[in-house]
Amino acid sequence: MKTVGSESVKSKPEITTDYLELLKPVGSIVVILVVIASFLFYFLGITSKYNPQDLFLVLNCIFVVVPSLIVGAMAARSFIRTGVWPTLWMGIGTFTFGLAVLLSNWFGLSSSNNATTVYAIVALLAGSFHLFSGFFALNSISSKQASGRLS
Repeated sequence: MKTVGSESVKSKPEITTDYLELLKPVGSIVVILVVIASFLFYFLGITSKYNPQDLFLVLNCIFVVVPSLIVGAMAARSFIRTGVWPTLWMGIGTFTFGLAVLLSNWFGLSSSNNATTVYAIVALLAGSFHLFSGFFALNSISSKQASGRLS
């Protein structure tokens, strides 16, 4: 208990628990449930598949494309503020990967061959941007050497 002026203030106990330690039991439960469900499907002989392309497109947009666009926007904003090139290339790579998923799902509505080709080409481009990001981060090119941003 601390005394501040004429009032006594109770100090909060320090929490030293790591957040990742708190997530371990939850992650273990999820893994156990997936393994149990896999065994159930195998032993019960459940082989039916339900894969509508429209649902696949919507779910990929929600869980892949939108987060990729958000990460790309955050990286662009970070680059504008700091001028760090690896951040920009990582954001462009993430944005391009989201674009690859969106385009491949869109083309997948008509032909799976077109979807596979588009995904492979655009994912290769996204991977090259991630490679540039790693190259720049490894060689530590500072923002003061070659700042390409407009001030």
